Amino acid sequence: MIERNIDKTCGDPKCVSAYGRSMWGLEPYSEEEFLKPRPRRRYRTTNFTPLQRKKWLGTECAHCGSSSNLTLDHIIPCCAGGANVQENAQTLCGRCNNIKAATTDRLLARKQTSDGGCES
Repeated sequence: MIERNIDKTCGDPKCVSAYGRSMWGLEPYSEEEFLKPRPRRRYRTTNFTPLQRKKWLGTECAHCGSSSNLTLDHIIPCCAGGANVQENAQTLCGRCNNIKAATTDRLLARKQTSDGGCES
């Protein structure tokens, strides 16, 4: 990792940036480019929120009926177009969740679409 040698500058962020860019043979940022707002970080929207987990988590696994190590899982995974809605949530134990992984729970998904639930 290249050491920045910040002590060789006056400490002003513009000087530190210019010094660091000069080490790579790049021109310093212009004033407007330096002050341009950075894009906001996008957060994942694929996970359930803590409130959703608290309200929607059942008391036993939907597959094996176990009541230990329970997690909330998507019936139709987000990578396959599933949404974060209660109709697309199921309670699974850790073992069943690992077996299911990122696959669609076809039986429950078929039942869901026939009942008029989530169609993704």
